[in-house]
Parts: sequence; structure tokens; C-alpha cells
Amino acid sequence: MQAFGQTIAGFQEPRAQSERLYSNQKKKSIQLAIRWATGKSHGSLHPINCANFDADNNSPIGPLVDPQTVWKDLFGSIGAGTADAKAAAALKRQQSILDFVDKRYDALSQRLGAADKLRLQEHLSKIRELEKGLMALPSTSSVCTQVPNVATSDYNPHPAYSDDGKVMDTATDKAIPKVGKFMTDMMVMALACNLAPVGTLQWSDTEAKHTFPWLSLAENQHYHFYQHDGGFRATECQQIATWYSQQHLYLLQQLDAVVIGDHTLLDETVVFIGSELQEPPTHKKNNMPFLLAGGGGLNTGTTGRWLKKTGESHNNLLVSILNMFGDTRTTFGSQGYSTGPMTGIV
Repeated sequence: MQAFGQTIAGFQEPRAQSERLYSNQKKKSIQLAIRWATGKSHGSLHPINCANFDADNNSPIGPLVDPQTVWKDLFGSIGAGTADAKAAAALKRQQSILDFVDKRYDALSQRLGAADKLRLQEHLSKIRELEKGLMALPSTSSVCTQVPNVATSDYNPHPAYSDDGKVMDTATDKAIPKVGKFMTDMMVMALACNLAPVGTLQWSDTEAKHTFPWLSLAENQHYHFYQHDGGFRATECQQIATWYSQQHLYLLQQLDAVVIGDHTLLDETVVFIGSELQEPPTHKKNNMPFLLAGGGGLNTGTTGRWLKKTGESHNNLLVSILNMFGDTRTTFGSQGYSTGPMTGIV
């Protein structure tokens, strides 16, 4: 089935392991999900819902799905203005080293002769000039702010869907749009605060047993029903895909709203948007549409295009993205589907 997700990479593990907390320290990546492990995997990590793997040991990484868990760990200890205050204090220490050690220099100067005192003063003057140059640089600490907490008591991050999709959680599915925006805001600010260089947001797993009450779809069924179980429902699937596209747009807008000097966070980022199949009723994966957005690694001469690649796996596209950020590998994933970086991307 079709699982939409955004990335700025037999398992059966307990949910508690995939719900490990972040540590408020910079990490390799963050993995978030909205509706995840909704069917036969029953909330556990499984091949049908795993989207990320640890590059060091190839072990699967389960996403965090409870928005309150994410908020508490990433932003719960940051008070209003605290992040800026700490950043300002750190910058002051870096900029005014002389002010922190001036008494030591005074004591040293008293033990020197006239010629050495002059040389010491010239040295200190050079350092002060460098400090003034540092002070003239714009501070970008204001881009790192606390994400306001959003009440999510009406949302169940671990719904008890059934294998056949007959047991649904429409009541808390209603909160998916709100929770999705909340998760998006937290991922964007985690990048802005430099808590991680990479983030993944998975909107749905491959089973997709969740519903879309806010779209008022015919029969008010789960996503899997419209794709396969109830026969392929092209109209409803198009409505759902359009809604997901609007959420992708929101992500890009939030990245573009983070202003850093003369550019935005979107200018520093590459966003990869896509799903794991193209044709729901047959599970075909050819003619897959993918979207690359942002300016990181791309230049203005290669954006705003529609590229059609014939007979080439998207693994090569992932290789190209890795190369944009200095990773020199020439293959990604199964060797049978990876022949090198995709041409024409950069």
C-alpha cells in the first residue's frame, strides 16, 4: 500500500525499543511518524513499516509516534528565550576572550620590561581587532525557538487497529491533521536548532488502516480499503494524495520561514518526498513520482524541472542525494537496483 513520507534511510521489535527518547543532544538523525504500524505489525517494527536503518550496523530504526514524547524531549526543557540567552552567552564568551582573562594579562604586564610590555600590548590589540570583527557578524541564534506544545489528548498514537481493517479508530484519527503539523513543526525546529542534520517524517505505513474523517470520503473507510481491499477507488485515492501533497507544501513553507541571514533553512536543505509504490491495486513500483525540493546541494540552474528516467531505480537518486552532502559512495541498497548516481540531478 502507499505510505507517504518526507526525508530531509524478518524484524519484530517491541514498541518500547522504537519509542526510545532523544537526549537533547545532537544526533545523527530524527525519525518521526504519524500513523504507523497500524495493522498486522500491531505497533511493532516490521519490514512492512520500516523506513530507516542504521548505517553502521544496518539495524532498523523505529520512529517516534507520540507527539508529547517528542516535544518533551526536544523542547520541554527550553523556556521562552532560554535558547537565545544560552546562545548569546556562548557567543559573548567566544567574542570577549580578553575580558575573561584581562586580570591575568595585567599581572603578567607588571613583571615585564618596557619593550616586552609594548609587544604584549600590540598582541592584545591584534586580538581585540579580531574580536570586533566577530562581534560584527550577525547572530542567528533567534532561529532556534521553542515549539509551542499542542494539546493531543484527543489523539491515540498507538491505536488498536485489526488485521483485516474492520476495527478502526476514527475518533482519534480526526486529530491526524493537527498532530501532523505539530510533528512537522518540531522536525523543522530540530533542524533549525541543529539538533540533527537529517529528519524523516512518515505519514503512514504500508498497511494504512487509518481513516480520514476530515475528508468526508465515501464509506468513511481506511486508506487500505480505497487502495486495495475495497477495489481500487481512484477518486478517493486522489483526494488523499492531494491532501498529503498539501502537508508536504506546509513542510516546505515552514522550512522557508526560518530566515538565516540572507537565506532560509529551505535554501540549506534537500527535501525528498515520495512513497513506496506507484500503483496501489497491483503494487507496481515503476513510474514512481518523487519530489526534490530545497537548495542544499542543488543550484538554481537545476531546479524547477520535471525529469523522466526510464528503467532506472530510485536507488540511484538516493546515491545522488548522498553525493550532494559529501558522501562518496556509488551504490545504495540492493546492488541489483543501484548502478551509481543518477545523472542530471545536480
